Amino acid sequence: MSRVKHILWIALLAMALLVSACQKNARTTDASAATLSAAESVASAATLSAAESVASATTLSAAESVASATTLSETVRVTLPEGVSFYEAAKLLEKNSVCTAKAFFDAAQNYEVKSFAVKNDPNRCYKFEGYLYPDTYEFYRGANAKAVLVEILNNYRAKSGLPSDETLILASMLEREARSAEHMAKVAAVLQNRLALGMKLQTDCTIHYVEKYIKPNPLVASPERFAPLYNTYKCAALPAGPINSPGKQALRAAQSPAQGMDGYLFYFFGNDNTNHYSKTYEEHEAQMKIYGVQY
Repeated sequence: MSRVKHILWIALLAMALLVSACQKNARTTDASAATLSAAESVASAATLSAAESVASATTLSAAESVASATTLSETVRVTLPEGVSFYEAAKLLEKNSVCTAKAFFDAAQNYEVKSFAVKNDPNRCYKFEGYLYPDTYEFYRGANAKAVLVEILNNYRAKSGLPSDETLILASMLEREARSAEHMAKVAAVLQNRLALGMKLQTDCTIHYVEKYIKPNPLVASPERFAPLYNTYKCAALPAGPINSPGKQALRAAQSPAQGMDGYLFYFFGNDNTNHYSKTYEEHEAQMKIYGVQY
């Protein structure tokens, strides 16, 4: 009997050890599963985070690329009208965010043209006054000032007919002194007559040029020195250089003054909105009393 009890006790102990081992294995399996689940969650979260980061970076990069492309491709149309002065053109470019007036001024004063002749005269306030061909241009915003200048000068070379320096100066004066092609040609004849006689031209437009487009410009050093060089009440003949960039009508008039104007030396623009011409100063004064003068 005691032997049977001993066997039963051994059997019960074995069963207890087996149950304990099973429970320990179950706990290990659960822990492993939990650990695996946690690791998988972390890995999954990390993968998702990485994917989201890539997606976010891709989206941001695409947005930045679009913004960059938009900035680079943003252009603006700028019209330089007939008779525009260099100072006006520089401010117009700055107003339209093409380049600053200073950058354009600096680029122009230091640029050397190779494809056509430009008089390099220290007595001229603006090196390329007269050469900014009147037209509508399309520029990039924030463009390089030198590139802008070159584009305008290339247009001048292609369309102006490359007039002589004297023709360009005279045409720039006609832009301010007359309001139609007919009167531009007549004024050109009068000015040519005066030049032939060694008379001062005495045109008000040259005074206005100094007062409006040279003296107010803070970029011009010693602007007062240009007054006697451009003011045709003071200088002997033509001003030191063009006073604006003339258009086709003015250029044609300067090249082909009106016929039948021999001996005419005076003109003015009357209150009747037309020009009047005379051969003598006395006749000139008499007409001004009749029609009045528009300045």
